[in-house]
Amino acid sequence: AAVAATLGTSAMADISITGDALMRYASTEDAGGSAADENQLDQRIRLKMVGTSGDTKVVMGLRTDNDETTARTGGANADMNGIETDYRFISTKVGGATVKVGEWWESTGLGLVRKGQSSGTNAVRVSGTVADVDLGLQGTVDGPEVVIDASTTIAGVKLGLEHDTTDNTGYTDVTIKGKMADVNYA
Repeated sequence: AAVAATLGTSAMADISITGDALMRYASTEDAGGSAADENQLDQRIRLKMVGTSGDTKVVMGLRTDNDETTARTGGANADMNGIETDYRFISTKVGGATVKVGEWWESTGLGLVRKGQSSGTNAVRVSGTVADVDLGLQGTVDGPEVVIDASTTIAGVKLGLEHDTTDNTGYTDVTIKGKMADVNYA
C-alpha cells in the first residue's frame, strides 16, 4: 500500500515547445552602381521551451540567425551559422518571494527592451509584494550592477521607480501610467 501511495503522488512537469520561422528574400537591381543585380536571403528560426512544475519554471529560447552581427556558435567566423541561446532562466517561489536566475530579455520604464542587465551576463532577481507594493532587487553574477525597483497602483494610477546603482552609468527611471476620461497616459 505504501508503494502504491508513493507512485500515485509523483509529480509531472508540463513542457511546452513553441516557435516561429522567418525567411526574407530581396533583389536589388544595379546594387551600388556595380551594374550587377544583388540577391539576398535572410532567415531565422526560433524555438521557445518552457517546463513548469508547481511554482518552478524553466525557460530556454534558441534561435538560428544568419545575421552577421549576431554572435553564434560559429565563434569568431561570422560566415558560420549556428544555434544561439537567446535566453535561459529558472524561476521559483521561496517563501513569499520569487527568485529568478539566468539570462533573459525584459523591458524597463515604458517599454525599452534590454537583455537582463548586461547582455551575456547571468543575473539574479528577487521580487515580491509587501503591502500592495511590488518590490524587486536584481544584480549580475559577475558585476557590480544592482537594480532596485518598486511599483504600486494608487487610485487607478500605476507608479513605478527603478534605480540602477552602477557607478557613473546608473540611472533612475520614474513611470506613471493611467487613464483620464478616455485618454490613456504614460
